[in-house]
Order: sequence, then structure tokens, then C-alpha cells
Amino acid sequence: MAEPHDDSTRAIFIPNAGATIGRYTLGDRLGIGGMGEVWLAKDNSLNREVALKFLSPRFSVDESFRARFIREARAAAALNHPNVITIYEVGEHEGQAFIAMEFVKGCPLDNFTSKGSLKQELLLDIMIQICEGIAAAHARNMVHRDIKPGNIIIGDDGRVRILDFGLAKAEEDEALTQVGTAVGTVNYMSPEQAEGKQVGPRSDVFALGVVLYEAITGIQPFKRSNIAATLHAVVHDEPPPLGRHRVDLPEQLTVILKRALAKRAAERYPSAREMADDLKRLTATSQIVSNVGMASSVMRPPTVRSLAVLYLRNLGPDEDEFLCFGITEDLIVDLTRVGSVRVAPMRSVLKFKESDADLEEIAAKLNVGYVLDGSIHRAGEKIRVSAQLVDVASSDNLWAGRWEQDVSTLPKIKTALAQAIIEALQIGQSVVVAAQVGLPEAKDHEAYEAYLRGKYLFDQKKDTTDVAKALDLYRQALTQEPSLLAARTGIAEVLLYRGESSQAVVELRSAYTEAKERNQKADQAAILRLLARHFIRQSDWKEAWSHAEQALEIVRDLRDLAGEVDTLGVQIAILQPQARFDEALLLFDRVLEISRHLDDQERIGDALKSMGVVYARKGDFDRALDLYEEALELSRRVDNLSLQGACYSNIGNVQYFRGKYDEALEYYRQAWEVHTRLGDKAMAARPRMNMGLIELHRGNHNEGLELLNEAGNAFKELGDRGTYAMTLINISHIRLTLGEPDQARKAAERALALAHEISHPLAESDALLRLGNIALFEREFARATEQYESSLRIAEAAGLNRNVGLARVMLAHRYYYAGEYAAARKEATAATGVAKELGEKAIMVQASAIQAAVTAREGVYFAGVRQLRQACDAAVESCDTECIVHLKTFLGEILLHLGRSDEDRAEGLALLKENQAATRERRLIPEMLRIAEVAEGHPLE
Repeated sequence: MAEPHDDSTRAIFIPNAGATIGRYTLGDRLGIGGMGEVWLAKDNSLNREVALKFLSPRFSVDESFRARFIREARAAAALNHPNVITIYEVGEHEGQAFIAMEFVKGCPLDNFTSKGSLKQELLLDIMIQICEGIAAAHARNMVHRDIKPGNIIIGDDGRVRILDFGLAKAEEDEALTQVGTAVGTVNYMSPEQAEGKQVGPRSDVFALGVVLYEAITGIQPFKRSNIAATLHAVVHDEPPPLGRHRVDLPEQLTVILKRALAKRAAERYPSAREMADDLKRLTATSQIVSNVGMASSVMRPPTVRSLAVLYLRNLGPDEDEFLCFGITEDLIVDLTRVGSVRVAPMRSVLKFKESDADLEEIAAKLNVGYVLDGSIHRAGEKIRVSAQLVDVASSDNLWAGRWEQDVSTLPKIKTALAQAIIEALQIGQSVVVAAQVGLPEAKDHEAYEAYLRGKYLFDQKKDTTDVAKALDLYRQALTQEPSLLAARTGIAEVLLYRGESSQAVVELRSAYTEAKERNQKADQAAILRLLARHFIRQSDWKEAWSHAEQALEIVRDLRDLAGEVDTLGVQIAILQPQARFDEALLLFDRVLEISRHLDDQERIGDALKSMGVVYARKGDFDRALDLYEEALELSRRVDNLSLQGACYSNIGNVQYFRGKYDEALEYYRQAWEVHTRLGDKAMAARPRMNMGLIELHRGNHNEGLELLNEAGNAFKELGDRGTYAMTLINISHIRLTLGEPDQARKAAERALALAHEISHPLAESDALLRLGNIALFEREFARATEQYESSLRIAEAAGLNRNVGLARVMLAHRYYYAGEYAAARKEATAATGVAKELGEKAIMVQASAIQAAVTAREGVYFAGVRQLRQACDAAVESCDTECIVHLKTFLGEILLHLGRSDEDRAEGLALLKENQAATRERRLIPEMLRIAEVAEGHPLE
């Protein structure tokens, strides 16, 4: 029967000065917009000024609109970015929805854009900040949909804040994408938005283009006399050329604007991130003319220069290749620390090592304005170096040098080249001193040569022999020159790589003391990063973070952008196993920003891979897989085998969680082969552990257990407590499967203790799940409930969505086995919701099977059996053997005990007999015992 119509009138609170809203007291009204009013208020609890935005009463009475307003505001509150207004609270008061947000003293951007007189430096700075804020939204799959100068505040502190995400939508939320309805401000709409079509990040990019055009010219490019004419112009008309309004603009700005305002969405920037990058690149490489007066006939170098140190060609025998590699890389690392020079990274430069392309073509591909080209030739006791620094745009040689000296001067070559480049680019000596460029280290040329040989071998390593030789060469260098810090650090790095941690730490402590005494800050930071990585392997997050924080302070003091990326990467590695995902993603934003600025494909690839790990642990496997595959492509492009191996392993993880075991196994094998060839014990052990899990799912328990024990021993030996705990959890699962609950409990309890000791939420949640399974096997229902609910609490607090689904589905099993069918349905329904969001078929089919079994037991027999059969069919396509057998037991149980015909009961008994044979063959002891319990005296043999 239909519900009676509710024609009651909802009372709506009307804001007024002096009114109290929870802990807020209203002050003056700040403004009125299309969706509501904004008031200044005092937060009485925290004694600060805030802005309160109230949804207009005409929208508040609409339940769906109010719910959407609150949902979208909460989504916007997750955008913790300096260029997005901070939202403190989302709530309701007497039927009136409101948002409490940061109050910013400043003025809207349209106070400036109406004049079109912004100086270029300020214009670009403002637009970059706007793009950065919108890029943060796009990175979280949110689209603003109403970008305009009135929604952008320029604070008195110069910082941009973007307002009014009230029209923003989560990109995947189809319910908020009302196709056929144009939503937003007409003058700034994209063509697809004007036509009422579905919008995405590229629609925001179009609006950013309109804002940029207006900021440059003071004119809204598509504004006409009425709405209909404006909408037609948005869809069909091109904006007037910029040259009609201003002639003082670099050509690249016109190119950026043209791409942002492309009528076809596919021709625009994919998101605000790429537009921000181009604007930054413009500020870094363009020679911007001052607004005051004409340009000088002699152009000075821009504030930020872009340089490529091309691989120094080896004109001597092949065995001297290490000289060219080592000096080129050292020179790049030194110059990268100069904040006013963007230096192409070594991996990018290596692509052109054998290239016969001209300098202009190479510079264009590396996106630089200056190129250092040179060669080294060692002949007997002499070493000859030739080099030239070229301004690519003018083809002028800014500097050229050639000299021939004794080989004893080898350690001075890098310093001489660095000083020549710095003088030619007119970089202040104070900047050079602060960045510690060309800091002399080696005095003995033989020690320096041994160090360079070791460095070349370790960086280019192809197998364990290269690693061993590199270690010997580093030790030889240190013996010849005991004060050579680079050699001592190299020894420690190789020892850490080989898993010899205790010896590595001794070397690192000694090296750090020496670096501090000599005030060699870059070396201090590098050593601190290595120490932090050691503590990460020990799962000592506090010590790891302390060392990483010290390193970060040093590299920022040096303005060492590459060093900052490396250090932030270490901090992310500390946050991830603690499930501090939102903090990690904020650091990733900075990593990608710097890496793109440096145009460092290798660092971008590593960041994308690590971001994928965060999304995978949050349960967003589609996003994770996209990031892994992009990172894998970059790793192949730069020939980084370690990164390739890590990507193979991570892609295998996604396929494993999706039940695609053949694909997962192939990726794990590739990862294991790569890391074994490189001699990386820790990284090689991870895919072995996962290969053991696949053998388990295939019913090969002995093979799986052997692989897991092999991996566990490796992690234990390396001191990697976190991964060792995860291995113990998997061993516990196998032990229970083999009907050994005591051994299973011992492994799970040891894992739980380790996980708690090192604050590892994923391992804690998993260990509790295993302990719950053991209790369920022993029919200790109260204990099972306690363990599952503890696992669920940890998973929910840490955002471990897959574990939330697993805990829910296991609670559903527990209630079903105890005959508490209503509670079983409730938990299974909750598990289904989580599984659908994740695309987790294994959880979904198990939850579906429990719901179907409950349906049949509640009297809706035929519908329940039909759903059970569908769940079994789905399991065959996407689940492991254990899961398939388990679901067929459910079906056999229902058919045998509730069957409406002899045929049903006979089919049920046959299914149970078939399952008994399968469980005996694969030694699935818990399922074998359950089948015997379900059969209740029926002959199975």
C-alpha cells in the first residue's frame, strides 16, 4: 500500500544578526548568491571568525537537494589544499542546512579582472594557484562546475582561495550529472555544459580559460546581450584574439589559452593539473617582458633557467665509460640544488646518449633553454675535457672551454664545469654557496676513480655480480681515501640493498658524523634518508620519521628540489603501512608538482606507482591499476628495472584481489625474476609470498606453505617486521585450512603482536580476521564475534575498505552458522555494499550466497535457490577453489534440507558428496567438517 502523502510544511530557520547556531553567533551578512546567503560568525568554542553559508530556503525544503548539498559539501571538506577554502563543519539547524568555513580577509578576483590590467607576473601567479586548487579537486574525482572570478578570493596574504563547491560533484556520481540540464554560471560555461551534457574535469578547464582570458583583457569572451545569445557563443564562437587587447604577452600564453578554450573537450587539457604545469613552465622558461616600457634589446637570462647537461661523450676506450657517467650525474645532482635552475634529470639525459639529433631537437624534447655539451678523453696520464654551454634559442655559445691536465686533477673536473655553467648563467655566488655546488670531496684521483667505477656498476647493475663488484670498489676507494664520504655512503647503500642492515647502520652513523663536522649538508640529507629507509624496514615508524624530517629540513634549506622529492618519498613510505592515506596523498601532490617541474620521468613514475599503492589499500583498484600501468610505461621508457619489478608486483596484487590468479601469477613471476637478477632480497621475497598464496587458492597447500616459509624467513632475516607479520597471517590461514588450529592460532597471534608493536593497521585487521576464523572453526561464536568486530573497527578507522568488507562477510557467516539469520542478512547486505564499491567479486558472491540462503530459510525457497545458483556460477568465474566449494556447500545444504522435491534433495546430497571429494583432495579440513555437519547422517561415501 502506498504511503499517505505528507503535506506538512517544514519550518526553516531564517538567519539574522545575533542569532546562535550551535557554537556559532551570527554577525554581518557577507553576501547573497544563487544558492543561499553567507554570514560572518564567531566560533565561540575556538574563538575565531568563520563564514557560515546557509542553503536558500527554496532549496532547503527539497529533501533531495538538501541531502545533495550536504553530501557535496562534505566531499569538498576533504579537499585539504592551501588554495581551496577550508570547510570546518557541515550541518543543519532547525531545518536549515549550513556550512561553516574559513573566513578570508581579501577581495574577489573580479575586482581585478574587470580592468584587465594585472601585471603578468601577478596574473600568472594567481592563475597557477587557481589551477593548483582545482587540480586537487580533479585528483579526487571532483568537478567544480562553477569556476568564475566571483568564486575566487585573493587573500590579503596573497594566497588564492577557491570558494563555492556547492555545484561540485563527484565525477563518478551519475545521480548528480543531470544530462539535459545546464548548471553553472552562463558566461563561464563550457560548450558541453551549455548544451546540458555530462561534464568532467575538462569543463572546469574551459572555465579556467575564460577566467584567464578575462584576467588578461578585462572582457568576458562569450558574454552577449542575453542568455540565449551567450550560450550560442559559448558553443559556436571563438574568443576575440588577445592581440586586440594586449601586445605584451609571450606567445606561449596564447597557446595555453587556446588549448584551454578548445570547443571539443578532447582537445583541452585533461585536468587543471596539466594546465598548471604549462603555466609553471611558462614562468620558468619564458622571457617575460615587463609591463612598464619596451623590452631591452639585450635579453637577460630569465629568473628560472632550464638546463640539460648532456651525457659527456667518452672519446677513450669503453672501459672509461664510468668516468663520463659519474661526472655527468654528479654535475646534474649538484646543479639541481640551485633553485633558479631547472636541470633535466639523468634518466632523461641518458635517452640521448647515442642520439645523433641536433641540440635544438634534444632541447625541445627535454624542454630546456640551455644545453651543456661536452666530451672526456683519457689518454695515458692525461685527461682532456671539452665542453660548451649553448643558449638554444639564439644558438649562442655562452661559454666554451677546453683543457688538458694530468689525470691527478680528475676530482676537480666536476667542480670546474659547475663553476663555468654558474658564471655563464649569471647565478649569484651566494646561491652557489648555499646550495653547496661543486663541494670538493675527493683528493686522491685513484680513490675518486674507484668510487666512480663502483657508482656506475651499482646504478647500471644487471645482476648480483655487479652489486658485489660495486661494493668492492667502494671499499677500495675508502681504503685509499678514508675521508671520502661518498664512498662510505655507497658502501652503506649496497649493504642495505643486500639486507646486511647492522653493518650498513655502522657505516651510516660514521658517515653522518663526518658530514656534520664538515657541514656537508647534502651528504647529511642523503645519509638521513638511508637511515630512515633502514628504520622503515624495521617497522620503527617513529625513528624513520625523525630521520626523514631532519633530511627534509636540510634539503629545503638547500632548496634542493630533487632531494625534497626523495625525502617526501621516504615519508610516504612511512605513512602507507600505518594507513595514513590522506596524509600520504597530500605529500604525493607535492612530489608530482616538483617532479613535473623537474621534468623527471623516473621520479614521476615512482610517485605514480606509490600513489597506486595508496589507492589499492583504500580499495580503489581501478585507480590503482591505472597508476601502476602508467608507472610501468614510464619505467620502461627510462629503463629502470627496479621500478619495473615493483610495478609488475603491484599489478599482480590488483589481479590477485580480483581473483584473476593466472594473470597475477605471471606478473609475480616477472617481478621475482627482475628483483632476483638485481639481487634485491626484500623485493624478491614479496612476489614469492604472493605466489604462495596463489598456490594455496589452487589447493596446492604444501607448495604454498613452502613459498610462504621461504618468504617469511627472508623478511625475518631482513628485520622487516611488517611484511613478516603479513606472511605469518597467510601461514595461519594455510594451517587452519589443513586442520591445524593450534598452529594457525600461534602464527596469527604472533602476527597480531608484531602488528600492534609497529602500529600496522592492515596487519592488525588481517590477524584478527584469522583469529576470528579459528574461533568460528571451533564454534566459539562469542570469541569469533569479538575478533571480527575488532578487525572491523580497525579497518574502518584506517580506511581499509577491503578489510571492512571481509569483516562484514565473516560476521555474516558467524551469525548464519549460529542460526541468527536476521543478523546474518544485515551483515551480508553491508558487505555487499562495500564489495560493489570496490569491485570485489569474492566478497560480493559470498555475501550474496548468505543472503540467498537466509531468503530460502525464511520461506522464499525458489528465489533463494535461484540466487544461490547465481552466486555459485559467479564464484566459478571469479573466485578460488576454497570459495567455490564453500558456496556449493551452502547450495547443497539448502537443497538437501529445504528441497521441495526428491530431485532437489537428491541434487543437494550429490553436491555435498562432490564437495567432500574436492575437500579431501585439496585438504580443506574446515569445509570437510562443515559438509559432514550439514549432511546430518546422510551417507556421503
